[in-house]
Amino acid sequence: MKSRALIEAEINSEYSRRFEKFGPTAKGVFWASTARQEKRFEMILKEIQKISQNHILLEIADIGCGYGSFVDYLKKHVPQSEFNYQGFDINPKFIEQCRNKFSEENLRFLIGSRPSSKKDFITMSGTYNLATTTSVS
Repeated sequence: MKSRALIEAEINSEYSRRFEKFGPTAKGVFWASTARQEKRFEMILKEIQKISQNHILLEIADIGCGYGSFVDYLKKHVPQSEFNYQGFDINPKFIEQCRNKFSEENLRFLIGSRPSSKKDFITMSGTYNLATTTSVS
């Protein structure tokens, strides 16, 4: 059985190759299309808004944030004064891309796989079905 570190290294390698080939696009992170990606974001945001009607400021963590497409979507649909966002990814290239693209104070990007403190909402909307091995375990 492969160690977690080895699996993460393989995943990083696959995503890095794909990102180099297609850049910061849906295809660059294994999404079939931007339309499907945004449909998923629409569904996630709708659920967040349904649950959070009494929240003044949303604390959102995005596990596997990739190149920051979900935060782009949030910025188009939610006033920035109404949310704080933390994006997490194990791929340093993605985090570097996000840090270079986004400089707003309510947005943070960190290398890692989970937040270190409680958040109102944690989402994992990336392509977590990518397998770098044929072993079930």
